[in-house]
Amino acid sequence: MSLRYQIHLRILFTLLIVLILGGATLILQARQSVAKEVQSSVQLALQLITLSLNKTSYSQVDDNTWLHDIALVKEIHHLTIQLKQPSGQLLQLNANSGLSHAPQTPDWFVWMVAKAYPAVSYPLITLDKKTVQIIIGVNELDEISEAWQETKVFFGVILLLSAGLFIAVNVIFRHVLQTVESILKNLSEIETENYQNPLPHFAITEFERIALAINHLTATLHKAQQENNRLTLHSLQIQEEQRQTLAQELHDELGQSITAIKVMAVTGKKNLGNPVEIYQSVISVCDHLVMVVRSMMKNLHPLILTELGLSASLHDLISHWQNRAEDLKISLSCDVGVDLIDGKMAIQAFRIVQEGITNAVRHSQAQQLSITLVVENEAAQTLSIAIEDNGRGQDFSQLVLGFGLLGMQARVKSLKGTMQILTAENQGMEIHINIPIA
Repeated sequence: MSLRYQIHLRILFTLLIVLILGGATLILQARQSVAKEVQSSVQLALQLITLSLNKTSYSQVDDNTWLHDIALVKEIHHLTIQLKQPSGQLLQLNANSGLSHAPQTPDWFVWMVAKAYPAVSYPLITLDKKTVQIIIGVNELDEISEAWQETKVFFGVILLLSAGLFIAVNVIFRHVLQTVESILKNLSEIETENYQNPLPHFAITEFERIALAINHLTATLHKAQQENNRLTLHSLQIQEEQRQTLAQELHDELGQSITAIKVMAVTGKKNLGNPVEIYQSVISVCDHLVMVVRSMMKNLHPLILTELGLSASLHDLISHWQNRAEDLKISLSCDVGVDLIDGKMAIQAFRIVQEGITNAVRHSQAQQLSITLVVENEAAQTLSIAIEDNGRGQDFSQLVLGFGLLGMQARVKSLKGTMQILTAENQGMEIHINIPIA
């Protein structure tokens, strides 16, 4: 069931309850109003009769006189006034039937509003000492008819208000659902890695906050996508360059050396030269080949890392860089627990430090570079790497991660670690990395 359908059902159900409660309230009020009006009419009639009869001593007035006075109340609605003779005969004093002027009223409304009203009698002693009864009966149909007219008006107003409320709520929810559809469509585009269509601004504060959060997420994902694409292209370029370099070295070094060995072997086979010189040349060429192969293997993977551990590999790496960058003083501090970490993490840590040194040598123009590796927190061990230089630094607000820093960040993320960069103009750069070991 869709959200729109559920909302419509709930609105209609709520309005139905409101109409039922409103109708019940109107009928109850009509019933009370009719009762009060009837009681007021009866009391008014009794007071008028009492005042009319008391203003003159009826011991001196004939029957026609007080009958005329009693007939003065015949215009009071809802009442029937009768005179009961001592003989039991009933004399109708007014002709108000309650139906002559009453508009048509539904029977169900009459049944729900009407109730039994007992007749009221008033004793009267005539001039000839006879006791007669003035009987005031109630005929509430006129008042019920008036209450029905008022109820129709009030109920019509309630219906109009309910219809207006339903339309207003429906329009509001339609606008809200259109906004939700827009957000869902944008999220679907994000799912397909389309980050080019940000959400517009919304008038509703809550949706505006959601739109800002999604747009911020989209911008972040788009930036990460661009950085990943750049890093991927750079990695592929480096890979091709390494392959080209490896192929060139294989061709220039190994190819030429093997060719030379073959030539000397052929020469020795034909006894065309001095065997001792030939053997010495072969040994020299083989030694050169060993050096070339070791250099190639070192570039591909540091064997010392597998044989002696991370600490020794880093000291060897720094010694290599110290010979190449004599103006840069590099210091290394390794905790004893560094050599105990897993081999896969060790090679990643080695590459991170290697990239950090390369980045400092190429860009920082520093004179000092400090590298610290510490295993912290015995309960949940963490490898902490700090790389600090005193180079030119950079304004952090304008910092753009190059391929070196992006590569370090990618390695750290792959190990579920965190990387923090601190830098300022002419104040060097600090890189703090924390990698969980467990």
